[in-house]
Amino acid sequence: MPSSNLESLNLTSLISISAASQALSLEATPSSFLANSFLEPLSLSSSSSQTTTDLINSLQQIEGTLTLNQGQLTSDFTSPFGNWQDTASTDQLASEAIAYLNQITGTINVENGVLDSDLTTPGGPLQGSLDYANLFGNLTNTLLDSATGTFPFENGQLDVDISTALGTIAGTLDFGNGALISNLTTPYGPIQGSFDFGDNAQVPVNFGSSSGTIDFSRGELTTDILPGLPGGEVTVPLSSLAGTVNLDQGQATVTVTNFPFGQISTSFDLSQLVDNAVTDYFRQFTGSLNVSTGIVTSNLSGPSGTLNGTVDLSDLVNNTATFLSQSQGTISLSNGLLTTDLTTPTGTISGSLDLTTLA
Repeated sequence: MPSSNLESLNLTSLISISAASQALSLEATPSSFLANSFLEPLSLSSSSSQTTTDLINSLQQIEGTLTLNQGQLTSDFTSPFGNWQDTASTDQLASEAIAYLNQITGTINVENGVLDSDLTTPGGPLQGSLDYANLFGNLTNTLLDSATGTFPFENGQLDVDISTALGTIAGTLDFGNGALISNLTTPYGPIQGSFDFGDNAQVPVNFGSSSGTIDFSRGELTTDILPGLPGGEVTVPLSSLAGTVNLDQGQATVTVTNFPFGQISTSFDLSQLVDNAVTDYFRQFTGSLNVSTGIVTSNLSGPSGTLNGTVDLSDLVNNTATFLSQSQGTISLSNGLLTTDLTTPTGTISGSLDLTTLA
């Protein structure tokens, strides 16, 4: 991803940081509203790293609602770790978070889609491993599974505008040149880059008495317009096609309207195809993230080149606090199901997301 993406972390990024902390086995017990209401699960100490499945199992045992109203956050949760009922202002929450993050030091190594943490926090060490590539692949899959709508495409490029429980996914996906080229804004920041489809990205198609194959890895549609006769095979680049994609629970029905030999329709599992591409993409990053006095410095290399830069966590927290102070509504968690109903400065965020599918 481009280095500018380092500066586009948002509310979902903070949630991801908290989730990663739990999966990496955080041994810390800060005493504040932040800890008592939201970080209590992270205070569990463990002699071995917890997996993403352990994290999801923990979330399934949490029930309750977070209410946002005029800069006040009210938590009302029950969990195996205790009950969380409290109210605080976004300014108070931001101040406590910044004070805590400023005391974290250490390194996170990145290799083959796995984060290996060796951090020191105010409450103790944060050490362990997290397969973040698989986590983000599964998150993308889950978001697509919850999305519905019909979207146009032309010249192999799909225009996307999908509302999800975490916010809107909007932009373009170019699938016409042998790779999935993303230019999207998402709830967890922009996704911009090229994702290889892999060798198994072929989808059969039928029209009339003829059949063929869409090969996303080659960017081609191949069909036999004269079945049983020689010389009838035709190959058309996907970048020349236009039509619509209907998305329903992760299944995509593609209708090509400008194929020279008639209209073509086919269905396939888009969410799994994109899941694999996203997971493979993140597995190509190597390097490290150094954390000191609230600054994260990256030294990473990936499929799009180097990703060197810094993130000031206090800026991230303050921007998130400002966003929350201007938002109204609720975020609920029940049996692993996250439900949002928010009015925010960027629009409505409403829907449900089954977190149990992320494991």
